[in-house]
Amino acid sequence: MKKILFWLLVMVLSVSIVSVFSLTGCKEEPAGEETTEETTEEPAEEEMEEAEEEEMEEETAEEVVPKDEPVNIILFADILVPAMEEMFEKFTEETGWPVELEPVPGGQDFFNIVPTRLASGEGPDILIAHGTPLEYILYNPANNFVDFTDYSMENIADIKVPMAIIEANAVNGKNYGIPFGPITLRGYYYNKNVMEAAGVELPTSCTDFLENVAPKIREAGFDPIYGMLQDGWGLGMEAENYVGDEFTTTDIQEKINNKEATFADSAFLRAFQWQKDLYEAGYYNDDVLVGTYDGAVEALMSGTAFCTMLSVNTMGRFSDEANAEYLGGFFMSENSDRAYYSLPHYAYLVNETAGGDNPEGAMAFFEWFMEEDNLFDYYSSLRTTSAYIGINNEMWPYAQDLKAGFDASDPPFTYTLKASTKQAGTYSSQVVAGTATPQEAVDQMTTDFTESAKAVGLEAYQ
Repeated sequence: MKKILFWLLVMVLSVSIVSVFSLTGCKEEPAGEETTEETTEEPAEEEMEEAEEEEMEEETAEEVVPKDEPVNIILFADILVPAMEEMFEKFTEETGWPVELEPVPGGQDFFNIVPTRLASGEGPDILIAHGTPLEYILYNPANNFVDFTDYSMENIADIKVPMAIIEANAVNGKNYGIPFGPITLRGYYYNKNVMEAAGVELPTSCTDFLENVAPKIREAGFDPIYGMLQDGWGLGMEAENYVGDEFTTTDIQEKINNKEATFADSAFLRAFQWQKDLYEAGYYNDDVLVGTYDGAVEALMSGTAFCTMLSVNTMGRFSDEANAEYLGGFFMSENSDRAYYSLPHYAYLVNETAGGDNPEGAMAFFEWFMEEDNLFDYYSSLRTTSAYIGINNEMWPYAQDLKAGFDASDPPFTYTLKASTKQAGTYSSQVVAGTATPQEAVDQMTTDFTESAKAVGLEAYQ
């Protein structure tokens, strides 16, 4: 019994001693010390993380090795704006590939120079040009461009670009590039201040413009429309806007493709007559026969003209003030305000036989450009209509107006012709200059289309 009591006493004393030491230990450690230690450790950890991040950034920067061989790019001089140049500079900084830009004058000069360069093996690594088959078929894509069909399907379709754009750009089921510029909405710029001073509303059609709007604007002392024969592109788009109703709501394009009709049977005959009537009525600017893009920009900014025909990719020619404050946009076709668009400018990878001797650098640009952040930065700088799904950038009012017209059109007009004429401005310029009648112009269109149809293998023309 004594032994049991002894051991019980030992156990109680042991527990008491342990408790005392535990309590003493807790009291002797200041309550704030642990917090102080944590506080002093956190900045140290943050500094280490920041140092690691800086080190990683330095390592990433060091990985960009400058390349010796430049990527040569030919593009329309008319679309080259600071936003594009900044984008090319960014590409060089991030990849090391230098870029050599070669702007070529737009209009018919481009279609004369570029196909010749490609055919002689003196083409660029990348060609940036219009994506509509009516125009790019002149470059003989099957012979001169790299087949991008598989790449397009894997990296573009259902991800970033509407499938309709890919299909419309294809030649015999083959795709040869990626969208580079905006969806090209081809409408009229107009000066809102001139419209207010003349007391007119926007025209509802080409007929309304000729018969009702243009006379009032001329009476108010302004040029109703600035035409540019020297740069025939604008005159051509006037005619193309005009035919939009017929080319969209009838089967005239299919009939021309099948050799069941000619351009003389189409609204182009009336479009050229409309331009002839505008000229004879004095509704064009006095210097229309030597009119240029630069002249159109000046006329709109200075307020001497009410409107001119330019597409969204020329917005960079205007000042930010003009784009933001007093420039708007509208469409007008023969009997309505149907929107007219063409595919965006496309970037084509030129094969080696046509002059593309830096395929590695060219492909590096394609892959870099397709990154979402780069697409967003690029279109945000342009302030125009993106060709890519999900790139919802801000736009200037002119582009917003045309985008609204495009969305409202049911449906908007675009070409589905399977061969090419010359650029429509070639024929419009002849009519306005008086060197061809409207009938002679459409007959020449038919001749040129027939030659192209034979060259590309349209069955009905063989």
